[in-house]
Amino acid sequence: IDPDEAEWMAERLAWLPVGFDPAGFDLDDVNRALQEGPMPDLEEWHPGISNLMVRDGSLGASGLTALVKKALRDHGDVDDAVVEAATLRYRVLLRTLGRGLDLTAAGYLPPAVVDGLCRELDLGAEWVGKGNREHLTLPVLTLRESATALGLVRKARGRLTVTKAGLALVDDPWRLLDHVRARLPLGRDFERDAGLLGLLYAAADKDLWQSRAEAATIASSLGWVSSGGGLDRAVSYSARPTLDVLGHLTGRRGSQAPRALIARALLRSKVVDLQLEPRMDLPRPVDLP
Repeated sequence: IDPDEAEWMAERLAWLPVGFDPAGFDLDDVNRALQEGPMPDLEEWHPGISNLMVRDGSLGASGLTALVKKALRDHGDVDDAVVEAATLRYRVLLRTLGRGLDLTAAGYLPPAVVDGLCRELDLGAEWVGKGNREHLTLPVLTLRESATALGLVRKARGRLTVTKAGLALVDDPWRLLDHVRARLPLGRDFERDAGLLGLLYAAADKDLWQSRAEAATIASSLGWVSSGGGLDRAVSYSARPTLDVLGHLTGRRGSQAPRALIARALLRSKVVDLQLEPRMDLPRPVDLP
């Protein structure tokens, strides 16, 4: 064989998973794939999904293909009421901060502010405690931390302020949700992998923690390795930055949108495309109290 051809062949064989058999055929696998339906057009969805599919070394045996098909089976159409409810917590936080707010000496929101957020957003149903100390009130702490990670607020010199993006989007729920979508998944590479898996599970109406064994198999096919074991827990923990955001967009309020619907909207390539009517106006800064 010509050396150039040998190199060409070796490069292509390197893409195949270990143990790949071109003559292999499993009737059950084929029937299962047919029942799952066709793969959706991934150009309409978050580019990270295509990246996961390319990196999946199991040729679908890990369950990633089935998960993607189920998660993206619908387009995730949302309306004004759903988007307004979904962005409520972030809009309330931005308005509460106004032109800026001094943090305590320990670097937390003042107790009165924490109490006010808990009352206005009805967070008491999600957390046991007085709800007036940020470090002891996880819903408020993760709301503030996720808003910072999303580029909506900024902490500097003991003061919390709303960013330019936050000022421009506080009165525009649709583009605020689109801003959030564009920032997700959050974190480092492995956290982004896990966060994207978490959104896919949510869009498929499943819980990442309850599906952690299956998620660990998918993570392994993506190249994850855990020297101390517990890959299932590693995936669940690494997804937290992204799933905290999803949690605040869905919450436990009766008026909030279903978790799967919001997760699917976040996985779209652009949220504003889901609007029922075209919106040509651009977000403008607003005056906060």
